Amino acid sequence: EISGDRRYVFSLQVCLFHIQSKIFKKIMKIRYPVDRKKTHITQGYSWRHKAIDIAPLNKGEGLPIYAVEDFAWDRVVQSNSRWIGYGNHIILKHRNGWTTLYAHLLSMKYKEGWKTGKAGDIIGYMGGKRGKPGSGKSTGVHVHFEMKSYGRPVNPMNYFIT
Repeated sequence: EISGDRRYVFSLQVCLFHIQSKIFKKIMKIRYPVDRKKTHITQGYSWRHKAIDIAPLNKGEGLPIYAVEDFAWDRVVQSNSRWIGYGNHIILKHRNGWTTLYAHLLSMKYKEGWKTGKAGDIIGYMGGKRGKPGSGKSTGVHVHFEMKSYGRPVNPMNYFIT
């Protein structure tokens, strides 16, 4: 049972999140995380897949992954996992409570001590070949791209510069 005051605060937080989402859809525009001419979306955003999966047209590994906006490095995870989770992945922090996650990477360009970067910086390379170390639970070469606002998933397709 949530008391009246706590229920009011929670309702206010939800309301502010929805208002912020509507405002940022209009003003926050980000670059695409890969070269659009060499890739296609293989799985879109849905209620059970809170991300988009982008794969190369030629099915090969190694396409550069770009930061979608100016950022601060948050988490860089090197993983030898072949069958579990995201495998090699990076989480970046952006302005106004936004974070982005890039998963199933072949390799990452992070260097110890780096703090920030710019939109368009190469942060890693597309991987995800099934059964390869670092690919995690991946069914093929792609990048799994998630975007969150204050910890809540949002559809990245609403924010890309066209």
